[in-house]
Amino acid sequence: MPVPQPTGEVGRKLVVRYTNVNGIRSKIEEVKKWMEEGKADVVALVETMADTATVDCSFCDLLRLNRLGCRKESGGGVALAVKKDIQIIRMYELEVAGLEVLWVKVIALRMNLLLGAIYAPVYDDDVFSKLRTSMERIPPYLRRNIVLVRVFNCPKLNWSRDAGGASEKERDLLSLQKEFRLWQKVKECTRQRGSSSSSLDLVFSSQVSLVRGVRIIKPPAATWLTTMAYDSASRP
Repeated sequence: MPVPQPTGEVGRKLVVRYTNVNGIRSKIEEVKKWMEEGKADVVALVETMADTATVDCSFCDLLRLNRLGCRKESGGGVALAVKKDIQIIRMYELEVAGLEVLWVKVIALRMNLLLGAIYAPVYDDDVFSKLRTSMERIPPYLRRNIVLVRVFNCPKLNWSRDAGGASEKERDLLSLQKEFRLWQKVKECTRQRGSSSSSLDLVFSSQVSLVRGVRIIKPPAATWLTTMAYDSASRP
């Protein structure tokens, strides 16, 4: 992969979109249109429900982690769709068996960004312990430039209070946030079902200014469960 050469041009923001796509097999063209309409550089996808027979995209680099080695073999899955002109390196060394997490290093002129996508199943009580194992492998030079997005499935966690009434799993997430000095950037409800609302989909960053303009946006179709957009570090 060629190394980007400085051109003297000031890098613009990196536009990232996220969605719980609820199955990607018949939605490749929908993802392409949604990516183009939002002028997104990266789209993080969860619940892809993909397998080895699922085709890749021709319009972007699609990095996938199908559900393997987890308690439930069907469903799940995470992916990152990245525009072909973005310089990236998949960080295989950060992937952990039984954990649906995908990390890429985005190579920009001003900085290298570590972008992670995770799906934390509600049934997996050890998911954040496994995530800690993954994050402990992050090189020191990248720890200040982390952005982590996905479904964390801790709807009752109150970010404005201490962990006194939290479950063990929720306390593990709070401990992880404190240990790696992560800022939780989502302030709105991300799921609405009837009169019930919750924030299952979160964005963490290791610098408060690394992620800006987090906004919940309307899904392009009823079968998409959650959609979100935000701006991050300088684009290559």
